[in-house]
Amino acid sequence: MPGQPHLRCTLVGVLGSLAAPFEQWTMSYAFEPGGTLTLAARAERLADVAAQYFARSTTHVSPFARPIQFAVAQMDANHRQVGETLRLAVNTQGGGQNRTVPSQVALRVSLGSGLRGRSQKGGFYLPVPDCQMSTADGQIPQQDATDVLGSTITWIDGSATLGEGTVVVASSVAGNVPVRQVRIGRRLDVIRRRANGIPEGYVGQSF
Repeated sequence: MPGQPHLRCTLVGVLGSLAAPFEQWTMSYAFEPGGTLTLAARAERLADVAAQYFARSTTHVSPFARPIQFAVAQMDANHRQVGETLRLAVNTQGGGQNRTVPSQVALRVSLGSGLRGRSQKGGFYLPVPDCQMSTADGQIPQQDATDVLGSTITWIDGSATLGEGTVVVASSVAGNVPVRQVRIGRRLDVIRRRANGIPEGYVGQSF
């Protein structure tokens, strides 16, 4: 099956204060629209659901991460953009605990259809999670991962209901595959681009 038309939705945010942000992050996913909503009305609803996702304490995103914009682009069956990107302002912040978290740390959210194959899978990274790593195994607590899992499913269901459509994995091979599985990795990841972008200072001594 070839690719299918869909919407590419992107939540854009910054790390740090709005007055002096020092890093930008994005959360992108594909959405197959249905119903009779206009693009503008659908975008507003999807933006609200995405903002609520980040603002929930159970998503475990530090207040250090602040979403500022929600962008929607119409994509054709060849995954090429059609028309201009619609951009909406978003004003919220992560609803997790106010912990100091290295900016390069992120939590992986994997989305899939439940079937095998790379074309059936997608996902994104949640920036600066407030989860504390266990000193025993180096992973985040099971309860934190369960919290994020539940919050992510609530976001998917809310997007489908209010946005009148389906969160999908947009594949050029398998078409639009509805997301039916969510997995939360308990090992924190490092976004290498952010890590490489941080100036490194040294303290040393000759003797």
